[in-house]
Amino acid sequence: MDLEVLKTQKKRLKLTNAEVARLSGVSLGTINKVFSGATKAPQIDTMQAILKVLRMDSGFPTRSEMETQPYSYQLLLQSEREAEEAKEVMHPAEGVEVAERIRGRLYFAEAPGWRHQQCLLEAAAQIQSYLRGIQKYTKEEKKKNGVTEQCLYQAVLGPVQVRLDEDGDTVLYPDLVLCKEAGQIQHDIVWEAPDFVMEVAAGDDSGYTFVQKMRTYLQAGVKEYWMIEGQRGKILTVWNGGDTPQFREYTFLEKVPSRLLKGMMVSMARIELYM
Repeated sequence: MDLEVLKTQKKRLKLTNAEVARLSGVSLGTINKVFSGATKAPQIDTMQAILKVLRMDSGFPTRSEMETQPYSYQLLLQSEREAEEAKEVMHPAEGVEVAERIRGRLYFAEAPGWRHQQCLLEAAAQIQSYLRGIQKYTKEEKKKNGVTEQCLYQAVLGPVQVRLDEDGDTVLYPDLVLCKEAGQIQHDIVWEAPDFVMEVAAGDDSGYTFVQKMRTYLQAGVKEYWMIEGQRGKILTVWNGGDTPQFREYTFLEKVPSRLLKGMMVSMARIELYM
């Protein structure tokens, strides 16, 4: 949530920091840090309480809602605990390939292994096949299947640089993105949030890092986010095209539907056979 948006809403409601603290139950010191920008990534409970007072929707489930959900939400809770202990710069391990930046903090990723590449290639091949297939539709078929807009999407296989802000404070390298506007890709860089982002966590990847990236993508306006977890044989999908994000988790043996690309189904069953 953009800080200036919060400040504008607080001003519109004619609330002081002290009043926000009293109504939300959050300490005044924490409120001051949030609105001054000193706290870059407030905890979920804190933001939920503040946004409730400001009559704004956070776009994320409450902590009590997450505690009743499976692994995907538990990662989000875990990330909040680990965030307090995280260093300003996460030191790279051997084989580091790329450094990503989230709100000024650096995260280093190791070079992808064969499991990562197999998962990525399998999913990317099916997505590309779908995009090529609908390009052959007649006008009547496009209208009947409701996929006219999808013909404009271009699949970009990563790692590709995605800049979510103009000052370069948040720069990420997802494994695959779908861009609708040709002008969104300039000088080999995807500017602003693409509609679709897919990432692969196939080894001992940091759950904390992936959850931070997922939250960043959703807050930036990515409509659909997929995370393929090769180690667990799971696929997490998040639809962000409504009032609140909708989380679903599938196994590799299930066909995974896309909300953005109508009629597209991805199956990782072939990967499951030899993983």
